[in-house]
Amino acid sequence: MMNKNNIELILKGIEEGDQIGGPYELAKIFSKSLELNNEFNEEDLRARYLTWWKSDAFDTGPTFAMVFQKVSQGISIEDASIQVHKELNGMTAGCGPAHRIAPLAGFKDIPTNQLMVFLIY
Repeated sequence: MMNKNNIELILKGIEEGDQIGGPYELAKIFSKSLELNNEFNEEDLRARYLTWWKSDAFDTGPTFAMVFQKVSQGISIEDASIQVHKELNGMTAGCGPAHRIAPLAGFKDIPTNQLMVFLIY
């Protein structure tokens, strides 16, 4: 269950500190997916990220952009991720996990021992 007041405060804080908008959008997309599914749903989140990418994504970072460019061309997320990792010689680390940490803080139904999966997704 997501505490609406907490997540609104969390998103407001991200929005106020975000100078370009991408981190806020990523956190908002993830929050919406958690809220509507009442759990982490990888397929739903991937579809939401892809919809954003195809419409008006910005400030995604190079790894996200390269992966979702390939996904939008029909390559699976797994294959796209592997290809991009190779193309960038393993230099694919970024701040994506930070965009997911804050929304997770407002979602109380995920056991602590399952949080690591969100950091690597």
